[in-house]
Amino acid sequence: MKKIIQIILISANILISQTSEQIKQAKDLIRKTGMSESQVRKEAKARGYTDKQIDNAIKKGKDFQAESSKSYSGASENIGLPILGKSNEVSIKPDFTATIESDYSGKEFEDVDESKLEFHSEAQPDQYGVSYFGYDIFAKDPALFQSTSVGVVDPDYLIGPGDEIIVMLWGETQFRQVLAVDREGFVFIPEIGQVFVNGLDLDLLESKLFRVFSQSYASLNPQGRTPTTFLDVSLGLLRPLRIQVLGEVAQPGAYTVSPTATLFSSLYYFNGPTNLGSLRDIRLIRGGKEIASIDFYDYLLTGKKLKDQKLQLDDVVFIPRRLKSVSIVGEINRPGIYELKPGEGLKDLVAMAGDLKITAYLKRSQIDRIVPFEERDKLGADRMFADVNLGNILNLEEKFPLQDGDYIHVFSVLDIRQNVVELRGAVTRPGRFDIGDSLKISELINNADGLLGDAYLERAEVFRQKPDFTKELILLNLSKALEGDPENDITLQGLDSVRIYGVHEMVSKNSVSIFGHVKNEGSYFLHENMKLYDLIFKAGGFEDKEFKKRAFLERADLFRMNDDGITQNIESFHLGNLLNSPQSKENSNLRPGDRIIIYNNDIFISNEPVSIAGVVREPGTFNLKTNMTLKDLILEAGGLNSKVYRHRVEVARLDPLNNDLDQYAKSITFDIDDKFSISNVITKESLLKDMPFSTHDFYLKPYDLVNIRPDPFFTDQKQVSISGQVLYPGIYTILNSNEKITD
Repeated sequence: MKKIIQIILISANILISQTSEQIKQAKDLIRKTGMSESQVRKEAKARGYTDKQIDNAIKKGKDFQAESSKSYSGASENIGLPILGKSNEVSIKPDFTATIESDYSGKEFEDVDESKLEFHSEAQPDQYGVSYFGYDIFAKDPALFQSTSVGVVDPDYLIGPGDEIIVMLWGETQFRQVLAVDREGFVFIPEIGQVFVNGLDLDLLESKLFRVFSQSYASLNPQGRTPTTFLDVSLGLLRPLRIQVLGEVAQPGAYTVSPTATLFSSLYYFNGPTNLGSLRDIRLIRGGKEIASIDFYDYLLTGKKLKDQKLQLDDVVFIPRRLKSVSIVGEINRPGIYELKPGEGLKDLVAMAGDLKITAYLKRSQIDRIVPFEERDKLGADRMFADVNLGNILNLEEKFPLQDGDYIHVFSVLDIRQNVVELRGAVTRPGRFDIGDSLKISELINNADGLLGDAYLERAEVFRQKPDFTKELILLNLSKALEGDPENDITLQGLDSVRIYGVHEMVSKNSVSIFGHVKNEGSYFLHENMKLYDLIFKAGGFEDKEFKKRAFLERADLFRMNDDGITQNIESFHLGNLLNSPQSKENSNLRPGDRIIIYNNDIFISNEPVSIAGVVREPGTFNLKTNMTLKDLILEAGGLNSKVYRHRVEVARLDPLNNDLDQYAKSITFDIDDKFSISNVITKESLLKDMPFSTHDFYLKPYDLVNIRPDPFFTDQKQVSISGQVLYPGIYTILNSNEKITD
């Protein structure tokens, strides 16, 4: 019984056009309060339902529970209460179907995910990333776009079966009656009988009922006297309308809509046309004849519902195929894909797309066009580009025709300011300035609040852009320009760049530097009367005795730029004397740009290398030690590996006296086993054991190159593997060259 009550109240809510939130609140109220049948009856009557309607709903609800195996559409018919905006074939927005589904499953009454049962005409983006204009509006709740169900009924509304007529007599006679129009179009008036009212508008209905009631109530229309009884006729509940929707829609079929629905508002009940359907030619067909055609763009772009029509029972809303489709992107306020009627052109398209942005470039826009079928053979192409002057088209009264599938790109103006000059350098306010009608160098500097104190007055540079985008340099005497000399105080042009230098940029910088054996290398600001010792002290390290020991105290160098500004002069000084006696004459004043180099004390000590290559673990170059032998070098190289050829060692040695200029080096060859009386020299341990130091060891000399070659006859063990149906699968060593598979 509880579910039947829910069905009654939900259906009632739908009939009086409540919002989905109100419906949800009603369902929650029933769940939480556990209302009885009598309480629901009372609530339904308070909402304007008759006892007969409530009884029928309860009866149908019981029948529905007994026939829960039927389809959604069959179940909804059994309830007997119409649901606005629903096709008889498919329930589009299942507020009511949610109850049915929960009954099928045997679960508690709850909402269903409506998104899984809806059909939407979404605005799908095309290959360029823009969407079809106008279709996304139908994804909204249809109730948001319907006329109010409260208020004055349209005087043109025609009475039909299912409507309620409220008749009130007041004055001498008083009563109120609610009359329901039956299937044949009659209302039954007690004590009067049946009256046919089908097809009457409100004015005709009131006139007819006035005549009917005047026959029974003389005070309503007394002959020759003032009436003492008065009649009011109004409408109660209005019947839902059933219409047919055909054409390019997601779900064609029959839909039940509000009695106040118009051709415009009906589109929201079936979520509008698909992307294949037209928004510019939506047709209303009544009695087999087309009585109206609306352009939905009028509503979207202007808010006006031109040629809108009230719907009547069994009207047909037909959505034909979409007309010409064109895309527009770029510097346009509303990029998208638009539908054009015959005769509409590029100018109309720009207006539909919200007009151009202020950044649009008018002299050139580009159309990417698909060549029509009949012209492809003639042109020999399927696609083509066309450039158009958008400014001319927008100013002309003639229309620029577009073709189906055109893609228009509106370009942007360049990010270049043609009427500005740039001022940089030693001025108070550098930046960009408007040239106005005319602007000279002196006026530009005055606009920048003058020069800085260190401005270099002998030279200024103007970089001017030529028509081919190359730049030319114009040199000026800034001092003369400020005095108004016409040859230097030139008139500037757009995009000129003026550079004013500072004195510090034209002479040596007020800095000195120090590098080498100091703790803090780098550049330092040159203070007045700064000396050599001051800079060395700043660089740090010579208070550290160990650090000072590693310095080459005999000499340090001062590199100083000559007067020509190009060449350098080296002035050497004794670092040790300077550090011991800062008051000495060597502690001279520094000049801008001076550079000092402090050397490490091992700068003149050369390391004498020896090298080893071949079958040692770590071949490379090593420093020669005192009395270093071949054994020592092999040990330092990590020892020999197993592939060593023990009978030959090669040492390439330079001739220190260069006696023979044609001979680069001499080769010394000997047997490792003979020299060291060893065998199997493999590991570092064996070297230490089998190669004792003796006076007969071979001593190395600077730049010796030792090469220990691999044994050409050394081979690893040869192995084969066997697997499968044998007793002992695995890896076996080949013992000799005569072994066979059978072995």
